[in-house]
Amino acid sequence: MDKGLPDKTAIILHGGAGTGVRVFGQQFLYSGLQMGAHGIYFTAERSGEEITENMKFYKWNVEEYVKKRQLIFIDAYTTKYEKSYSADLEILKELVWDVGASNQLRMTLTKYLDKFASEHVTQIRVVIDSLSALMRTENPEDVIDLFEIIQITARKYGGIYFFVLDRGVHEERLVNTLLYLADGIFDFSTRERGSELEHTMRIQKLRNMIFSTKLIPYMIGEEGLVVETTERII
Repeated sequence: MDKGLPDKTAIILHGGAGTGVRVFGQQFLYSGLQMGAHGIYFTAERSGEEITENMKFYKWNVEEYVKKRQLIFIDAYTTKYEKSYSADLEILKELVWDVGASNQLRMTLTKYLDKFASEHVTQIRVVIDSLSALMRTENPEDVIDLFEIIQITARKYGGIYFFVLDRGVHEERLVNTLLYLADGIFDFSTRERGSELEHTMRIQKLRNMIFSTKLIPYMIGEEGLVVETTERII
């Protein structure tokens, strides 16, 4: 499915707890790395090392990509909550200092995109995890401005950018503003069906693309998020 996503696109992954929005973003990133793309993962709620370990559960071993700088972690969590780090883990993160997570994300993201451009990298995948974490700790209006800045950055440097947005934790007006600005919206939901949980995804918006508007059932298993349909989605 991700092969059909247009370049220079900012897409919001919108879903509640347990829907697998982060699994989807990480899976998208890993599949790109396997195909030669370069990746950037911004994390504000967990350390880069923890995300690396969690991805191993799905057999997505990204350490080799980190070592050769094909994957960059921008780690806004470690300095804020752990206050210290080991020098031998420096390669795993670009730490956020007193300038704040939003400002550091903007500056560091541009720094690495410039580097990729100088190396003639043509495929870029970025995951911002998450808009919700930034909105809980900083002025939400500033986070909306940051989203627009990164969207402009995407137009300049190219790439596909996924932004995680948790459902049910923010003021409706702020959420609707972000959804309005986004180039695409992938909505994830979970509901009870008998004694089991049923996961469904729907593409609500994707600019300049023809896409299916149907609910897409999926499962979360050892291989990550598996779509349960043979229909073409985009």
